[in-house]
Amino acid sequence: MIKLGKYHVCFLDLVTDEKTGKLAGTKIWNHVANIILSKAMLTNSITWELMLAYGAIVGGSHVAIMFLKYKYRDGGANVAGSKNPSDS
Repeated sequence: MIKLGKYHVCFLDLVTDEKTGKLAGTKIWNHVANIILSKAMLTNSITWELMLAYGAIVGGSHVAIMFLKYKYRDGGANVAGSKNPSDS
């Protein structure tokens, strides 16, 4: 844990799940993809079209993951037809 002003920052929060405290594969691979894209941008090793396509895939997958987490955040309680006590 590192202290930055009045904040305590733990770099493991970047790759761990908030609820379980275990490593989260989605967070790890998202950071790996961002590192690869950043390196490609800085070294000009790929064309702009390929860079935009790769960025769209990485960004789109992150949006899809966030959408699915939001939709099923209560263990699937938001699924149509589920037997949720709050529905009655």
